[in-house]
Parts: sequence; structure tokens; C-alpha cells
Amino acid sequence: MVAYNFPREYQWSGHDNTQLVTLFDLRPYLKKGKNSISIEAEGRVIQPEVIAFGSVLTKGGQETQIRTNREWYAEPIPIGLSQNSWTMPLYSVSHWKKAILGDQKRKRFVSTVPNQVFEKPFYGKWMVKDDRVGETRFQTEVNIDDPAQAYIRIASYGDFWIWVNGERLEAKGLQSSYNAGEWKVQWSGRRPLATPAVMLDPDEVGSFYAGYRYEDPRHGDPTKNDFKRYENTQNRTRDRPNQTGGDLTGDGDEEKGREQDPYGFYEEADAAKPLTLKRKGFSAQFHAYDISGLLDSGRNTIEVKLVENVSPGYKGSQPMKFAVDGECHTLDGNVYEFASLSWFDDRSAPVKFGYQVQPDELPLLEFYKSNDVGASWLNKVLCIIGALILAIVLVYHYPHLGRLSVIYSVSLGLAAIFAFSMAERSEYLWFLLENRGPLLVVLCILTSLLVLLCGKRWKRLLKSETHRTVWIVALLCIVFISRAWMVHYQPIDDDEYASIQAVLAIAETGAPYLSEDIWYSRSPLYHYMAAGVVKIFGPHIWSLRLYSVVLAVLTAWVMWRICISYFSERWIACASVLIFALHPFLIFSGHIARFYQQQQLMVLMMIFLFIEGFILRKGMWFRVWAIILFTCAVLSQEISITFVPVFLVAYLLFGRGVPFKWDIKSLVYIVFAGVLIAADILLFKVKCITESVGVSPNLEATIAPTFWELGNLGSMFIGYSRLHIVLGLFYIVSFIYSLRRGASVVITLHVFLIVSVVCFNLLITSVSFRYMYCVIPLWIILGTHGIVVMSKWVAAQSYLSSASSLRWVILVVVLASMSPWRIPASYNEKILGDPISSLAYVRSQIREKDKVMITEPHPHAALLELGRVDYDLVVPILYDFTYRSEGVLRDRNGGAVVVNRLADLQKIFANEERVWVILNREKFRSRKKNIRWEYPGAREELYIRQNCALKYRSYLWAVYLWDQSSGEFNTFRKEPDGWSE
Repeated sequence: MVAYNFPREYQWSGHDNTQLVTLFDLRPYLKKGKNSISIEAEGRVIQPEVIAFGSVLTKGGQETQIRTNREWYAEPIPIGLSQNSWTMPLYSVSHWKKAILGDQKRKRFVSTVPNQVFEKPFYGKWMVKDDRVGETRFQTEVNIDDPAQAYIRIASYGDFWIWVNGERLEAKGLQSSYNAGEWKVQWSGRRPLATPAVMLDPDEVGSFYAGYRYEDPRHGDPTKNDFKRYENTQNRTRDRPNQTGGDLTGDGDEEKGREQDPYGFYEEADAAKPLTLKRKGFSAQFHAYDISGLLDSGRNTIEVKLVENVSPGYKGSQPMKFAVDGECHTLDGNVYEFASLSWFDDRSAPVKFGYQVQPDELPLLEFYKSNDVGASWLNKVLCIIGALILAIVLVYHYPHLGRLSVIYSVSLGLAAIFAFSMAERSEYLWFLLENRGPLLVVLCILTSLLVLLCGKRWKRLLKSETHRTVWIVALLCIVFISRAWMVHYQPIDDDEYASIQAVLAIAETGAPYLSEDIWYSRSPLYHYMAAGVVKIFGPHIWSLRLYSVVLAVLTAWVMWRICISYFSERWIACASVLIFALHPFLIFSGHIARFYQQQQLMVLMMIFLFIEGFILRKGMWFRVWAIILFTCAVLSQEISITFVPVFLVAYLLFGRGVPFKWDIKSLVYIVFAGVLIAADILLFKVKCITESVGVSPNLEATIAPTFWELGNLGSMFIGYSRLHIVLGLFYIVSFIYSLRRGASVVITLHVFLIVSVVCFNLLITSVSFRYMYCVIPLWIILGTHGIVVMSKWVAAQSYLSSASSLRWVILVVVLASMSPWRIPASYNEKILGDPISSLAYVRSQIREKDKVMITEPHPHAALLELGRVDYDLVVPILYDFTYRSEGVLRDRNGGAVVVNRLADLQKIFANEERVWVILNREKFRSRKKNIRWEYPGAREELYIRQNCALKYRSYLWAVYLWDQSSGEFNTFRKEPDGWSE
């Protein structure tokens, strides 16, 4: 079981993973003698906590316990050691500080892995397949009374299928798995040639003709360089340097593509030994399955089929064989062992056992959750359907009891939807614990009684004008506090830095200068308004972000006005603003110093005025202000121009006849708006977009037809981490009700939302949920309307006056589906990667002649925090963020020299005495020890790790220092005519 990741733009604290247990099979990694167990923890809090426990059982029966306690050593960085050498047993960390113990409360852990799977030694014995027979099936039977929990483990040489009571066990999610289907049973890799994948060398593969290749490779290991040229000799018995492969000063061989080979022996074709004798032919496999849901009370069958490999190639000398063990625990405490069962082949002949499997024969254990037969979910569905049928029967025959059953059925359905919405969060663990079913039933019964007793009493809260004023003031205060609290603590977003840089430039010079030739002219209305705020209150994070917070409060007030104007139920206004106040995505984006919140406010006001002027014909000035606000929305975020087809569709469907002079005046204002928008786009093309020097893999979003991600059409109604599932259901209720009743204004709101979502997905090249951010308040209003419609319908069906109380219950469920309890703790966590702390450390340590290098797109962050930046490290190069000046490629935002090749990095280290390298580990995509060689920047990252000292770490960021005085320099291979590429 693993925890899903939710998007980082949510104002949520992290998953409560302390309840989950991650199990590791340490056996293949442990060696006789001294071993080290190392843990590297990274979290969004200042001091992440970790707990580890386990044991090691030796062949002699001695058990050694593994527990995290005060005897462990812990440091934020490996002090006195290279970045990864601290994980090796030959290095001592006794000079580190002792670990600090955290919360000592006992925790209840949850795991889907049955007990003893990773704890008990494997006791199975080998059963060998007869090569004279084709594919062979092996079968056994076991009688079990009341099975509760069971697992089976199988070790094999060769591919196999395994069935339990006719159900084939599958490894979910592995398309090329050995047992995912008969057509999938094949060897991976280049089986016919029996050649493992190696790191290719351009000297050997640069030409298809042998005459143009080097007869003797000029170099071996690309991570080593002793600046000597070696030639192959006939005497291959002489000692090779460092023939054990050890490297006492480096980080180990795990990060290298192949073994050390200065003579180039491993790069030759070696035919001294037949391939059939060099390899076993079948790799060992060791898998475990949870079969608790597949066993029946009584007779059970287990069947294994060894599958012949039909692909061409060399057949190894290792015979196909397998071994099985496992356990089944019953309700009365009995244990059935699978290792002692008798097996028979497909000719009903008993199978002879070989020797017991030795621990060193087993590879790493892989656990799979077995097939879910779906009985539990079927029972839940049947229970819900049965409850609804019972409610209908009781309503007609026993009215008083029937009312309770109707409300109970609705409560039960809300509980099921709520549980479904939590399936991608750690809160779902609560539903997996034992005895939750009866507790949910009792909770639904109590909720039903509460709804019946309260009746219309809840409606009195919004009756008087005083109550409404108190509610709106209180809700606006919640909106402000939820976004303004600890507004300075959260790190600045990548895009937020660009806006901050432009705003500060406008406040200082009057123009959004990034450099002498480049302006950041995007979203001019937002940047100039934010610059006015900075001019008044000062250039600091509070004035930059609180401007967005104030805009969020105004947006909530506009939502209130729309609900009051178009819906008879004032409760809709109250509930909509409350959901807006506690929506985690809206809270986070509502304090970002970026144009998101201003665009959302302009769009919501624009929709309101469009309906007033173009649909309801309340006056010409409503039309004028709708056009003005549309222009403001585009000048706040140019992508807002996608609302043009939205307006067109809404006007064609619901526009009413107006005097001809209204249309003429509207057309004149539309022309003026078009001129302003065209001027903004022209300025963007001339002063913001630099001359293209290549095709960038990172293209900014633009307006163009795109049909690649049609699945995102439903993202508004689902949301990340299923955030919108519950309220999305009631949005559907509102949509159906509006169509049946023919409410033109409400249908217009639905058209605005649906057509907007379609246009955002089909007309914006970079599909993202954040581009639909501006219409989320509209979705909230319509979903809340669906809550009212649903509560009235349920009350009408049960002849009750409990609609008012039922809607409050539904609202509580909607708010709970957004996990609001995560919001308070999130203010003390770094939700985004934290470059500010890393840059603050560099600012405290930097010397006058030091150079600063930072990964793209953060040179502007270094410029703002340090006052200077020299190099921009970006692999591969992102031309969206660069421009050419006097023959040098520079970063657009900071003017730093672009470093996009290993050769450039080597030259800088050779010429500069000290260089601070500030890396965003998300960009290099290797957060752990081993480097992913298929990712861009792998060589550069390894080069930095080997030559620079790790000085500081913050969330997702690392600070390295290159210092020539350290006397250590390990380069990649050096070509005769220049630096390595």
C-alpha cells in the first residue's frame, strides 16, 4: 500500500504516512560482517520524523533487532563525508550528532501485507520440471476451515502461472509481467544475443563501417580519467589498477554505467567462452501474494504451470523449477502450512521434492496484492440498493418509519460517496480499519434522527437582515484569514518570481524591465496595479501577496452578490462563500503574487454584468462594464481571450432583442477593447518574446487548437485527489433541475461553465487545471444550488419539512470531502520547493569573488535574493528562458550565462576558485542516491556530486560548493582536442 501524491498547489499538510508500513526485504543486501543501514528522509517540515523497525535472522537462528533510537546518528547533510559515502559501512559517522527522539506515543499501523510474509524464512523445497514433457502443471489441495488471512510465496527459475481455486494471480499494473497473459510471457531485453545493455560510446557506434572506427578504444570508464592512453596487449593476466572495483574516495559504483575498465577489455567482443556456459538461462524469481480473499472454507486447490520459453536464443543449463510455501490463519487460531503439502503433476503422479531452497538462491522478494474478487464492493452496492427499496416500501405503508428510512438512505449514500472521495488520501485508512462498518451505520442513524428533529429550525439563521450581515462579514473574515495567515512563510513559486521581478521593476522605473532589451509585458494590468500597491506599502512579500488576498475577499463578495441576485435561497450564498473560503486550491492560489486571483475576480464580475446587460437587458451600462471587465480580464491574463466563444454561445442561446442603438454602442466598445488587446499582444511579441534560437522543450501556454488531453474535460468535476467528487455530484443535480424547470439565468451560468471548460481544454496548448481556476467559483455556486435542489426533493419524497436541516448535513459532507483539518497544519509546512532557505544560506556564506550558479528557471530568484547571479544551469536548454547577447546565450530574467553542457561546467570549475551551485532536485529528477541515466542532466549531476561539497539542503533544493582549495577534481574522460561533451 502506498500513499498517493496530491498536487502541491493545495493548502494541505502532508499525508499521515505514519500509519502506513513500508516493508523491505533486506536479505539480498546484507553481507557477512559489518553492514550499515542508512535512511534519508525529506519532508515539508523543518525536522521530518521517521520510524524504522525490523529484524535479521541468521542461518544459525540468531535474531538481531533493528530499531530507530538514540543510538542512531543524524545530520541534515553528510558532515565530513562525500554525498553518498556515508551510506557505506567502511566510513564512520561517529562524529555526527545523535538522533533526536520524536513522539513516543504508540501508533497503530495499517498494511495490506499479511503477517509473516517478510518476516518468516522461506521453507519451500525445489520441484523440478521434467524436460522430456512440454508445459507441466502442478497441483495440490488443502482443506481449511474458516480461513481469515493467507499468503503464498513462490520461488522459481523460469516463467510460471499460478491459480488459487481457479483464479489466476496477477501482478497488477505490470504489463510485461511474466504472468500477465500468455502472449506476454517472454524475456525482456536482447535475449537472442544474450547481451546486456551497456553505456554506448560514440567512438564505437559513430560509424557503421569498421574501417572508420578506432581499433582500440581510447578510454574506458567515462566517470574515471587518469589522463593516460592505454592500448590493448596480449598479456591479459597482469594486474589491473583497482581490480576489486572499490573506490575509497568516491560514492561507489552504483552510480556508474559500467565497471571500471581502463584497458578497454570489457568493450571488446569476447568469444573465449560459449554463451551457453556463461549464463544460467533463467533468472530466479521470488514473489509473494495475498490470497486471503480467494480461499474458501473447505477444499481449496492451488495450481502452478511452468511456461516454456518459446523465443529463440541460447537455452541455459539451469532447469526450470519452483518452490512454494505460505500460511493460512483461520478464525479459530489454527495455522495451515503450504510448504508441507503434497503436489501432483498433470498425470496425477506425485512430485518428488528436492533440497530446501537456500537463502542465497533467492532474489529480492516482491509482494503483490492478489486478484480482488469484488465480493466486498458487491455487498456494499446490494446493501445500498436494499436500503433504498426498503425506504420506498416503508414510506407508503408506515409513513413515520419511512421518513427515517429515507433520510437514513441518503445519509448512507453520502457516506459512500465521501469514502470514495478519500481514496487517494491518507484519510482513507480510517475506512480500512476494523469495525468501521457498524460505526458508519450508527453515525448515519444519528444523522437521520438529527435531521428529523431539527426540521426548519436551521432556516431561521438567515431570516433577518442582521443575521445575513453577520454571516457575510464572518465569511469574508474566514476568506481573508485562511489566505493571509503565515503568508510570508511559503516559498515563492517559479512563476511568482517572474511577476515579483516585473512588479518591483515597474515600481522602481515605471517599466517591467528584466534586462536592457527585455520586458516582462505579460499581464500588464495586474503588474501595474500590484506595483501601485508596492509603491504605497513598500517592496516586501506582505504587500505583494496581501494584494492577492484582498482580491480573493472581493471575489467572495461578488459570489455573494451573484447568489443573492439569481437564486431565491439565500442559503446558497452563505454555503458558496464558505466552500470558497475553505477550498485548499483556492486558498493556496489566493495568496500567490501572480495574476490568478485578479483574473478570477474580473471573470466573475464579467459574467455577472454580461447576464445583466446581454441576457436580462437591465441597461446599456451593464453591457459597457461587461466589455470593460472582459478587457481587464485579458489584460490580467491573456488566455482569458478564450471567453470570446463562451460569450458568443451564451448570447446566441439566451440573448434577447434590444434597441438597435444598444448593439451599435456595444460594437463600438468591443472595437476599442479589441484595439487594447491587440496592442497588449503586440507589445508582448515585441518586448517580451525574444528572437527564437531553437525549439524549446518547455513551451509557454498559448492559444491554439489542441486535442491531446480530452480526459481533462472532466477535471473540473473530479479535481486533483478527488477533491470535487462530492460537490460535483450535486452539480449534476443542479444541471438536470435547471434543464427541466427552464430557469434561463441558471442555465446561462451552466452554459458559461461548461463551454468555458471545453474552450480551455481545446484552445489552450498547455492543459492544466490552473487555467480553469477562474471559473471554480462559478462551479461552487452551481454545486451548492444542487445541494438545495436535492434536499428539497428528498423532503418532498418523504413528506417532510426537513429540507433546511438536510442541506446543512450535505454541506458538512462537502466540506469534509475537502479535508479542511489539513489546512491549519499546512501553514507551518513548505508546500513548494524551498529555494529561499538555500539562497539565504548562500548569502550568509558567500565571498566577494565567489560565483553563483543556479538551475533554471530560478536565476531571477538568485538575483532578487543575492543581488547577483553568474551562471544558469539548464539541461536540456530551455530556449523560452534564454536570449543571445553579443554571441553569449543568457538567461532572460537574470542575465546569467547559460550552462547547458558538461564541457561548459568543466571549464567553469577549471577557471573559477569558488562556485556556489544551487540545484533544484525536481529539475534533475534524482532525489535519491542513484542517478537515472536516461534523464537529461545525469552526467552534470554526477560531476557536481563528485567534485563539489554538499553544504546545505532545503525542501527539494541542495547547495553545493566548488572550491579549488579542497584539492579534489574528478573529471569525465578528456578528449585529445578539448573538454568532454
